[in-house]
Amino acid sequence: MKKNIILGILLASLIVLGGITNNKHPEQEIIKNENVNLAIYLENEQTTSIPSKDSGYYFDREKSSCTNDAYINWDSVSWSPVIKNAHNYPVRCELHFTTTYNEGILNGTDPILKDELIPVEIEDDGTVRKADLTKPWYSYAEQKWANAVITQNSYDALTNSGDVHGATKNDGYVSFDGVDDYIDLGLENYDFGTEFTISISLRLNSKSKYQEIFNNFETGGIGIGVNAESRPYFSFYNELSNKYEQIVGPILELEKDYVLTGTYDGSVEKLYLNGSLVNTLEVEGIVKESPEPFFLGANPQPSSVEPINFSDADIKQAQIYNRALSEEEVKESASESIKVVDSTGLLRYVGFTNKSYENNEIIPEEKIESYFVWIPKYRYQLWDLGQYDSLTEIDTSKVHEIPIIFGDYNTSDSVEGECTTPMESGETGNCAVGDYMTHPAFLSIPSTGFWVGKFETGYQGANSVNEAEQNVNDSSKII
Repeated sequence: MKKNIILGILLASLIVLGGITNNKHPEQEIIKNENVNLAIYLENEQTTSIPSKDSGYYFDREKSSCTNDAYINWDSVSWSPVIKNAHNYPVRCELHFTTTYNEGILNGTDPILKDELIPVEIEDDGTVRKADLTKPWYSYAEQKWANAVITQNSYDALTNSGDVHGATKNDGYVSFDGVDDYIDLGLENYDFGTEFTISISLRLNSKSKYQEIFNNFETGGIGIGVNAESRPYFSFYNELSNKYEQIVGPILELEKDYVLTGTYDGSVEKLYLNGSLVNTLEVEGIVKESPEPFFLGANPQPSSVEPINFSDADIKQAQIYNRALSEEEVKESASESIKVVDSTGLLRYVGFTNKSYENNEIIPEEKIESYFVWIPKYRYQLWDLGQYDSLTEIDTSKVHEIPIIFGDYNTSDSVEGECTTPMESGETGNCAVGDYMTHPAFLSIPSTGFWVGKFETGYQGANSVNEAEQNVNDSSKII
């Protein structure tokens, strides 16, 4: 689902200003006269023309420079240099281009990634992928913001929601004692119809015991377990045959890591071990709905009865889809560990590992503790609203887009040609209509920007402003 994101109070101030554009300061224009001599280099080899936008070259801000205190920047929209030559001295500017994208070479306002922040790109459908920092992962010119997330161990989130019952958190896994430990993952009364996938990454700690490891069995449902011979089984309750359809795999060894996956597409039931197909059953069927939630570590049983068939095992990851993954998808995503390759149809994912994500790998939403967006330092152009003290009705005549400049400007607000930002109510400083003023949030801070927490908001079912103001069906949440 595409998220309606509010970026926080700072970005909200941009909205109040009337919008975000990338107009340049009037003084910052391309100098095309005898006072500027341009030299162009592609990977240190001099050439005569600027490479095209789709050539695979990036402007290298660190290497590019001008003589006589002239300032050079790069306009990624018009794909041209922006040179400010305040003294109008003769200057020589070197424009360097490289095929190697590095964080920090775009325009000097690149995000500072610290601690546990993971840079990400968020797709239109809400899918979150780890950003590849060897390529551009954001663009102020295209209003594509730099985002980052902090991930969490699923155990902590489940504990906070009261769904962990005795299972013990360890370094990279959760242990179940085989006596009374289990974790409730919800999804009771879910209608799978004729398709699903279920996967579990685990390690067995004992044999000679029937263990129902990941399931929602109750005269219905689906699940994976291990029988008394230590053979993994996969089954679902078939509404057409009115029985469980079960297939088994080879004997599992103790204290050895395995990934078990079961899929059903309406006609063939398949069991995979470490990404390899080990058994199949051709059977037409419909999954009978289970009134019980999915449990890790036990059979849920009716809510009035204690769980049974507890697991003596260590569990690292688990996932459920409402579609049947293909053999290729299972091989790619459930061999040595569970990795979400395509989140289409993903209902639940839990991970108890200290996982490091690869470039472009999907980070499941249930693993994300919080979202952040980088707000780079910016200036905005002042305008005159006129006298509005006696305003009695809405007047949209003054509504317009406000030119915004993102840039690597120092934080003392002493940039030449820029008005001084008033820091007290009623002060005007030396600012005039048309001047560019640095947003006060960026003054006297040792940074060219900062991270702002993001949250999702929406009033589901609200049909009027009045309902929304009363928080009817409020679905707001910090993300």
